[in-house]
Amino acid sequence: MTLKNTFNIAFFGSSTFVLPILKDIQLHSRSMLGELAKKQWTSLLESKENFIDILPNSLLELEESIFDQSVLQKKINLTCVVTQSDKEIRGKTVSNVIANYAREASLPLYTPFKINDELEIFDKIASNLDIAIVASFGQLLSNDVLATSRYGFLNWHPSKLPLYRGSTPMQTCLINDDPDTALSWIDMNEYMDAGDIYMQLQVDLDKDTTFDELASQMGDLGEKTWAIVAALRVLEGMKSEGKDVDNGMFVAKRQDYGQSTKTSLIHKEDRMVNLATHTAKQVYNHYRAYSYYPGTWYKSAYFNQEVKLILVKGCISQGEFSHCVSKSKGLGEQDEWYVLNHLKGQKVYLKCKEGYVEVEKICLVSGKSIDFKGFIFESKEEAIA
Repeated sequence: MTLKNTFNIAFFGSSTFVLPILKDIQLHSRSMLGELAKKQWTSLLESKENFIDILPNSLLELEESIFDQSVLQKKINLTCVVTQSDKEIRGKTVSNVIANYAREASLPLYTPFKINDELEIFDKIASNLDIAIVASFGQLLSNDVLATSRYGFLNWHPSKLPLYRGSTPMQTCLINDDPDTALSWIDMNEYMDAGDIYMQLQVDLDKDTTFDELASQMGDLGEKTWAIVAALRVLEGMKSEGKDVDNGMFVAKRQDYGQSTKTSLIHKEDRMVNLATHTAKQVYNHYRAYSYYPGTWYKSAYFNQEVKLILVKGCISQGEFSHCVSKSKGLGEQDEWYVLNHLKGQKVYLKCKEGYVEVEKICLVSGKSIDFKGFIFESKEEAIA
């Protein structure tokens, strides 16, 4: 392939849940960008009832024919995969899933410690770069890095921008018990998550959605839409260069800076909840948001140590709990734990400031896992042993 016939892409990512995007780029290497974008667009329109809203509004006015233009009939070429560098943990070298996949698939791999300090290396590796797809990479990119791509850097960001800029948007919307969120594809600039929105797919959140489930859904949406956004960015860029192209009157949506909010980094210390001050809903939302890291822990009076909640089925109010008690064969109480006996077995609840959370599995500091389906609450000494 000559450079004139290729569309050169660099993929930036470091998290498991964005692997589907990388796999799809690799799968469609040598496919025409325009053909793939058209296929993705047709599929998106067929499934649009699954979304609350699709923004910008000009997206819905697109004609499929814009993807047939000759300027988009270039073969996709994955120039390189850029991910976080390997880490040394207890004397062992640990790579992330993106790096492992790239090595196994023999993809060009670059693992900078700080890419902003290694611009010459990256510019050489990704020479003649047309666009970069960035998804949960983990490093801020300087203007010099952003300038290495002809059509810039497109960022996959799982929030309803301008809400929840930063590194933890999915955890934040879950712990806040938001009814919905979104996947936003934006053009990257020098400010964090502040670029123009090329596509935003707003989706419902189920009351029981966990971080792992949401992250998987967002990765799948990215896999199904990246080529659409790349094609739109190319058409916009060529039009601004004075080329005779049709972008279907598409206009990227500017973010309202006045409405922006930021997320915070999550630390190991954030794992703890306090049953005396947290409601059952707050504990359950903490579990949903931090199921991947750092988990949900509390100081147990019964087990006399910190305990991690491994599997939580949901939360109920005091009134709902009283109703469950009336339908059960008996109620047992051991410090913060309440056990309801039913014909089909027992259900175990953790009492909070207000309400209860239903717990099926926990883990002790020692690593011992306890499944409450077969657990008998006896003396504290026997429980800890």
